[in-house]
Amino acid sequence: MTIEPTTRLKPPIGMIIVLALAALLYAGMMANIGEIQNPMGDAAGRGMAAGFAMVLLMVEWVLLAVLLLIGGINGDMPNWAAIAAALLWPLSGYAAGNALTLLEDDASPFYQLVPGLLAPVMAAYALWARLPALHRTLPPLPTSAILWGLVALLSLAPVLRPF
Repeated sequence: MTIEPTTRLKPPIGMIIVLALAALLYAGMMANIGEIQNPMGDAAGRGMAAGFAMVLLMVEWVLLAVLLLIGGINGDMPNWAAIAAALLWPLSGYAAGNALTLLEDDASPFYQLVPGLLAPVMAAYALWARLPALHRTLPPLPTSAILWGLVALLSLAPVLRPF
């Protein structure tokens, strides 16, 4: 009687660390974005909030790239979704920065949704890709199509200026 060794998947420690750091920066970014159009604040405070939000947004997008790379390399991401991620990640970063600029110019507060939703959607996709056990519950084709379609739509919002 031979005992077959079982392969144990190693826990995604690196993913968890990067995700925790990204969540912390996301909270700071969103707090500063909320202050950009604060009518009770002075112009200097709103300007500083916009500057901090932009810096945090840039670092957040770098962490999102790291999360997507971890998910793509150590997880299981469809090839077409990896190509979509490579194309939509920089476009979404540009759109989020553009939304911050529009918020500074007193555009609709709905533009807060662009960076507010893009980051969690991409982080959730990276986590989904890193944990293939989730693929039984959330199949790759519809999950990838819906999430990257949402990223594409949110990325177009500041360009099309619907609000």
